[in-house]
Amino acid sequence: GSIVITFRPAVEFEEDLGSTPPVTAQDTDQDTAHDVVTSELARMLPYCVSPISRKELMAQLGLNHVENFRLVYLHPALEAGLIERTLPDKPQSKHQQYRLTEKGQRWLRKRNSEA
Repeated sequence: GSIVITFRPAVEFEEDLGSTPPVTAQDTDQDTAHDVVTSELARMLPYCVSPISRKELMAQLGLNHVENFRLVYLHPALEAGLIERTLPDKPQSKHQQYRLTEKGQRWLRKRNSEA
């Protein structure tokens, strides 16, 4: 067998922070001044405005391989704080859905205003 790895350029997202002081090590849970959103995440986030299941999200994106979806789309979006689980205490639930966080909503508004 063989493995194909595709590298895609990232879409950059910078918030206008005005006179906010620079981010320090203590601010790890806060939004940083510079976030990188991959083209895959940029494609996925608009579908997360309303809660949506993994299966529905994969169908909207035209994806079939669950593990690839988790590694390339779902986990990076969760780790970046752009989406959240509707059932955070039950990550494996068959009723689990995903929705934009406030940070994800800000990113989407900024992207839409630039379009």
